[in-house]
Amino acid sequence: MNGLEKYRKEIGASRETLGQRLGMSYGNINALCQRGSRRPNHSLILRMCAALGVSAEQAVEMLMPENQGGAVE
Repeated sequence: MNGLEKYRKEIGASRETLGQRLGMSYGNINALCQRGSRRPNHSLILRMCAALGVSAEQAVEMLMPENQGGAVE
């Protein structure tokens, strides 16, 4: 489970609701919650900052695959 999936569960949102907040299809948000993304695009990071009230660094860390966690360079 990556940080995005943990965050989603913490706020009690479904994947569908989270996808709507981020302007993403259910399939795309589902993939992000399951696998994460090693190279998230700037647009997604900015949408996460606005919709979830997190910093860019937090957004990137949420998207990292579980086994790739750690500090952002």
